[in-house]
Amino acid sequence: MKKLFNICLMLLGAVCLYSCSSEIEEAEEYGYLSLELNTLVSAHTRAVTHLPGEYDARTLHVELRDASGNIALQTDEYREDNVPDAFKGNIRLTPGTYTIEAHSAGWDGTDAGGENAAYYAGSTTATVVKNTVKSAPVTCTLANVKVTVNYDKSFIDYFTNVKTLASSTIPGVKELSFNMPEDNPTATYVSGGTAYFPVGGLNFRLTVTSKASSQNYWKDFSINASEVHARDYFKVNFKVADSGTQDGI
Repeated sequence: MKKLFNICLMLLGAVCLYSCSSEIEEAEEYGYLSLELNTLVSAHTRAVTHLPGEYDARTLHVELRDASGNIALQTDEYREDNVPDAFKGNIRLTPGTYTIEAHSAGWDGTDAGGENAAYYAGSTTATVVKNTVKSAPVTCTLANVKVTVNYDKSFIDYFTNVKTLASSTIPGVKELSFNMPEDNPTATYVSGGTAYFPVGGLNFRLTVTSKASSQNYWKDFSINASEVHARDYFKVNFKVADSGTQDGI
C-alpha cells in the first residue's frame, strides 16, 4: 500500500511539473507591448450642439492591429487619467509587427465645430519580440485647424452687427459665424469666438453695419489650402483703419 501511494505521488508530481513547464513554454511564445499614449490637448470645454452630446476630444479610440490588419485590442474609452485595464502595464501579444492608432472617439473631425471640436490623432508601429517588453510611445496631436476671430474694440464705436462668416473650401463643411459682442469691451481686442475646421482652404467674410450711414459693408479674404496644415492656429484680428474706403474697414 505504501509503495502504491509513492507511485501515485510520483505521478502527481510529474503531472504538476509537466503542467508548469507547459505554461512557461507557452508564456515564452509571447512578447509584451508597453503602450505610452499621451495627448497634446487644449482646454476648450464649451458645448456645441451639432457634435455628439458626450464628445470629449481627450477620450480616445485606440486600436492595435497586426500585420494582417486584424484587431488585437481596441477601446473607445482610453483617457490618460482613466486607462482601461486591458491597456495597463505590459500587453501580451503574439510576436510580430503591430500598428497602434489613436484618435478622438465619437467624432471624425471632418466637419467644422465650435470650441470643443478639437480632434486629435496619432499612430506608430512596433515590433513585438518573443519574451521581450517593447515600448510603444504614441503622441496624439491636433488633426484639424483652430481659428479664432478677434475685433479691435474701436469697432463698437463705428459699427453694429459685426460678424465674420468662415467657411471651408471642402464641400459639405458647415459655415460658422463669429459675432462681435455688442457690450462695452475693456480689452484691446474682443473675441468673436474660436472654432475648428478640417484641413483645407478657408474663406472669410467680414460684414458690418455703419452706425453713421446704416449701410452694410463687407470684406472678403481667403487662406489657400496649400497654406493650411493640421495643428495650425489662425488668429484673425480685425481693426478699424485710420482712413480708407467702406467706412474705414
